[in-house]
Amino acid sequence: MMQSPAIVQVPADVRPIKRAMALFTEGNVLSGRQGNLFLFPDRIAHVSARGAAAAFGLLGLMVSRSRAERRARGAGHGVTTLMLRDVIAVRAARYGLRGGMLDVDTRAGGHYRVGVKYEQWRDALRQAFASQGITVDDTADGLQVAGAPPSSAPPA
Repeated sequence: MMQSPAIVQVPADVRPIKRAMALFTEGNVLSGRQGNLFLFPDRIAHVSARGAAAAFGLLGLMVSRSRAERRARGAGHGVTTLMLRDVIAVRAARYGLRGGMLDVDTRAGGHYRVGVKYEQWRDALRQAFASQGITVDDTADGLQVAGAPPSSAPPA
């Protein structure tokens, strides 16, 4: 589970820019963790479904969303946090037969695949990067952080 060294809790008055129920994988694994994904102004946070949320599937995820948002504000068990300052590229991806995924690469060499459509998250991601003073360039594949080495997409 990737977490930046100094993760500061998101203040309660800061609302997520975007949220979704999404599959989240680390690396090139074939299975991922279902849960809630949040884009805050300074980070992407995924909270894995557990307990009632996992047992009741989609309905459980919807019911647990507010609790998941509180958990996403900090770090802890079942929370994966990607600080935007550590992200070098975000691009559209495919995962087997499933299209409409989002790939995220980090400076530390981490690779993450998220079950949300890049086209629906692109503008919100640009807004979040801009709020942190991070310049991103549009490429044929997606968004590349200016000054970061180009990332290469791992095989699907």
